Amino acid sequence: MIRWLALRSRIKGLIPAIVRNLQVCVWALLVVAVAAILLLPLSANKCYLDEKALLVGGAQPSVSQTGCLEVCLTVHRQLLAAGTPRDFVSLVQDAAHAAAPFTAELGFHQHAFSASLGSPLARSSSSSRSGGSSGGNSSSSGDPLAAGACRTLHTVVRSRRGEGSEGYLLLIPLNSSAPAAATLAAAAGVALAGHLQRSSWLAKDAVLLFADTASCTAEESAEAWMLAYSSPHNLFGFPRAGLLQQALVLEVAAAAAADGASSAELSVHGRGGVLPNLDLYFLVKRTLELHTSLPPVSLRAATAPPPRAARLAAAALASLTSSPPLRLAPAAAAQRYVSELLTAAAFAGQLAAGEATGAHAAFLSRQVDAATLVLRFAAAAEPGGGGRQAASSSVKAKQRAQLAASSTLTAAELVLRTFNNLQERLHHSTSLYVLVSPARFVGVAAYLAPPACLLLAGVLQLIEARRATHAAAPGMADPSLRAAVWKAAWRRVAAAHALASAAGTVMQWAGVSGGARLGGAAAALLLQQLLWSAAAGVAAAVGLPAAMAALQPDSGGDSGGNEQSSEGARSSSTSSSKGSSKGSRQDGTGAIPVQRCTRVFGLAVLLLQGTRLLLNQWARCLALLLWVLPLYALWPAGTCPAGTRGPRLRSGLLLLPLLAAGALLWRVGGTAPWLVPLILPHLLLFGATLLSRA
Repeated sequence: MIRWLALRSRIKGLIPAIVRNLQVCVWALLVVAVAAILLLPLSANKCYLDEKALLVGGAQPSVSQTGCLEVCLTVHRQLLAAGTPRDFVSLVQDAAHAAAPFTAELGFHQHAFSASLGSPLARSSSSSRSGGSSGGNSSSSGDPLAAGACRTLHTVVRSRRGEGSEGYLLLIPLNSSAPAAATLAAAAGVALAGHLQRSSWLAKDAVLLFADTASCTAEESAEAWMLAYSSPHNLFGFPRAGLLQQALVLEVAAAAAADGASSAELSVHGRGGVLPNLDLYFLVKRTLELHTSLPPVSLRAATAPPPRAARLAAAALASLTSSPPLRLAPAAAAQRYVSELLTAAAFAGQLAAGEATGAHAAFLSRQVDAATLVLRFAAAAEPGGGGRQAASSSVKAKQRAQLAASSTLTAAELVLRTFNNLQERLHHSTSLYVLVSPARFVGVAAYLAPPACLLLAGVLQLIEARRATHAAAPGMADPSLRAAVWKAAWRRVAAAHALASAAGTVMQWAGVSGGARLGGAAAALLLQQLLWSAAAGVAAAVGLPAAMAALQPDSGGDSGGNEQSSEGARSSSTSSSKGSSKGSRQDGTGAIPVQRCTRVFGLAVLLLQGTRLLLNQWARCLALLLWVLPLYALWPAGTCPAGTRGPRLRSGLLLLPLLAAGALLWRVGGTAPWLVPLILPHLLLFGATLLSRA
């Protein structure tokens, strides 16, 4: 009890010291936040399975015992031997016809749709069922969308023991323009469907979905199919498998390496920073490691090359930590730490961008845990000038096809069998994580520490700014002056956010980010932000000319639609300071309150933005606070008296961080337009303050 009272008295004694040195505390928290970011890889844990019912490794692959592997190789050879170019529907139907003895009573339902440029999808559906033994023609040949429509074909493998209330899905994209990879994927999918029909362990219905990616992306195909699946229309003509709980997107592609080495790559990012359950990621990775001869699984975030500046900074950090006089770790450990730091930065950058990295995003947006697995094989590469038949009949080609088919079927079978063991959604693990390597992750408690420190620094900065505003303006006690000054400050902040929102919206619609189309959700969000900011600016400034004038470096801060308040402010300021209007601007009753109040408003908006983003998009919150909060800590106090050079020199030096932040926003804004409406208004306010001091 005595120790507790002593500790309590010490804490009470620290509070006045913190209040007296708020600015020092702000910079200390900024340093702590940056240090916490750099130390994230050190707090990473190894990936593990939290859901015990998954039983990863508890079963052995059986594709060889049931003849599934041999059927897949036979279908692949027959499709390659034909040599005639096929469209998407013909490719799947020919594969089903070639595997007819193995895939009895296998029927496919066709769903056709067209993707429009403005909206996510404009749909038109048609049905066709083709038996595996007949390979009948599609009934949608007369459909107006048949010539240029995107199509999907799916079949449902029913469980003999299940009740049909739950199911899982395997999506296989096919691109008929790359026939080697398409024939291998089609043969593997059809053979796997026959294998599932013969499996005694099947307890839930399985959906096998083929998507045509020659005209539309796999994500668009998955989105259109999910809309049709969840639609109340065509309840009996569209085969369904109950509530989908898990999904796997399996892409077969040509080997990227020059030597033709096989590889596996996992992608987990969905739209808006949504991630699947960590158990789903690790079960796919662990299954490939235990039962296939493929190299270790890589992350799509880790395979993308980082910017040159990031590579140079990482090399310098590794050299600093592994060489004298620090020598904090051996060279190998330092290199691993830097690699994990770059991977974490790339992973968080993809979360902040909110862009999908695979077709699994269509399932994640509907609360279905999903991931995209890309398998690259030399057998999926297009043959050279020797001819397709010669290449397929060679011994080396047969070995490559054997490896590709075995790895694809084994991975698909065991992952689906793991899904089969669950009676509900994955819920034991978490969907809030950052992968620093394919085998290590950082939990939510660790990666929220940096933005929490930054938000606390922003709160202290807001308290200090509010206190400095009242202390520097004795004339602010007059109600009319106080109302005029706060209104002028709010006009500046609202006008800055309106202009920045308009700029961000124009950049999105103009396709600055590599010609990417704007999704409906992103367009609605930007339009809502633009309308809110524009309405606030118009209501505060009474018209667009006044809103534009609010950003001008006018030291009085009362131009454009506020003449009566300006006269009242000037008269009150003159009477309180016993001087002229010119003297009032120099002694802190004219321009200084407006600039300080603008700083208070800007900080308040920054904290609201950061808190909102922290709840669902922590990576954007971190980027916003790291970008903007140091500028508010450097914000000048007010105008400088005439004839002094020190404050003028300080204002000139403050242009350097402003120019650096603006140049970085200009460089990154092209690929991440979402940054513009968040960061640009604060740069405008900071720049206007510096120009008023020049």
